[in-house]
Amino acid sequence: MIRSLRWLPVVPLLLVLLVSAGCAKSPSDRAQEFLDAGMASQAAPLLQIEIQSNPKNARAHLMLGQAQLMLSDQAAAKESFDRAVLLNPRWADEVGRAYLDAANRVIAADPSAVSLTVSYLEAARQRTPTLDTDIARLFGRLGVQAQSPQILRRAVELDAKLAEKDSIALLLAADPDQSPETQKRRVEQFLGAFPASGLRPNGLFALARIEAIAGNASKAKAYAEEAARATQDESIQSAARSLLEDLDSVARSEQVATATLQDAQNEAAHQALMARQADAKARADAAAFEARRQAENLEAQRELARWGFVVDGRVVEWEGMITQGGSNYTVVVRIRSLGLYSEAEATYPTLGCPCTWKLQSKDAGHLEFTEYVRGGPCLPGGVARLTRNPDGTIACAILVDGSVCCTGTLRPR
Repeated sequence: MIRSLRWLPVVPLLLVLLVSAGCAKSPSDRAQEFLDAGMASQAAPLLQIEIQSNPKNARAHLMLGQAQLMLSDQAAAKESFDRAVLLNPRWADEVGRAYLDAANRVIAADPSAVSLTVSYLEAARQRTPTLDTDIARLFGRLGVQAQSPQILRRAVELDAKLAEKDSIALLLAADPDQSPETQKRRVEQFLGAFPASGLRPNGLFALARIEAIAGNASKAKAYAEEAARATQDESIQSAARSLLEDLDSVARSEQVATATLQDAQNEAAHQALMARQADAKARADAAAFEARRQAENLEAQRELARWGFVVDGRVVEWEGMITQGGSNYTVVVRIRSLGLYSEAEATYPTLGCPCTWKLQSKDAGHLEFTEYVRGGPCLPGGVARLTRNPDGTIACAILVDGSVCCTGTLRPR
C-alpha cells in the first residue's frame, strides 16, 4: 500500500507532459500564423528550420516562397515554388494564387509599381492558367490606373469581355501607338458604342487632341468646347480651356507669321523690281535669296509654335522624367529653332550633364537630334528622338548605338 502511494503523484505529471507535447505548434504552423499576419520576415526563419529537418515538406517550401515574395525576393521565391511543385505537383495551383495575391498586395501598397505587378501576373498565369479570369481583371484594373493601353490589351487577350467596359474601351481606342487616323476612327466608334457613357466627355476631348495634332484647329476647337459643355468634371473643363488657349495662341502666332511673311514677300518683290530697273541682277538674286531665307525662318517659327517650343515669341522649356532601367532622371530641353542642323540645349540636372542637341532630321510628328555631352557622366554619341503625342506631350527616347536606353515624356514647364 505504501509503495503504491509513492508513485501516485507521478501519473498527473506524465499526463501534463504528454498534453503539453501534443499541443506544441510546429515551425510550419507558427510560420503560417506570421504569414497570415503579414509578418514574412518572422515566418521565413521558421520555415527554413522546418525544411532543414524535413527537406521533403512541400508545404513548407510553398510557404517559404510566399514569404520570399512578400520580402520582394523573386528569385528565391521561384526556387522555393519550383521545389514545392517538384515534391508535390498538386501545389502548382497554389503557386499561381501566391503570385496573384502578391500582385494584389503591390497594387494596394504602391499603384506606381506597374512593372512589378505585371511580372507577378504573368508568373501567376504561367503557373495556373485556370486563373485567367482573375488575372485579366487585375490586368484591367492596373491598365486603367496606369492609363496603359498595352496592359489593357493584355487584359482583353485573357478575357475578351473586358473590352465591353467603357473605361477600357476608351483607353484602347486612344492608344497613342496607333496612327492619328486610327485613333480618330476608334474613338468615334467608342462614342457610337457608348453614347450614354460617363466617359463621353473624355472621348470628345481625345478627339480634340487628335485634331489639334493633325492641324485641324477648327475641329479641335469644336470638340474641346463640346467636351467642356458635356461634363461638370473640373479636370476635363480645365484641360479643354487649356487646349482652347493653346489653339488661340497658335492661331495668333500663325497670323503674325503670315503677316510678316507677306511683308517680307512684298519688300522682296519691291527690291527685286528696283534691281531689275537698275539692271542689277545680283541685287535681285540677293533679294530673292533673302525672301526665301525669311520665309524659311518664318515657317520654322510656325513649326516651333505648333510643337509648343515657342509661344507668343517666348521660348518654352520642356521638362520630363526619363527612365533607364530602374532609375529616373530629369531632363530639361530648350529648342529655339527647327532649321536643319540647328542646335538646342538639353540638361540632365540630376546627373550634372549639360548637352547640345543638333537637329539631324524631322517630319510632321518626329524630330531627331544628335546629342553632344559637354560634361558629366552621361554616355556620349547618343541620339534624342522626340515624338508628338495626341495629348500634347512629347515622347522622348534616347538611343545609344542604335538601341533605346531610356524613355520618358516631356511637358512644358
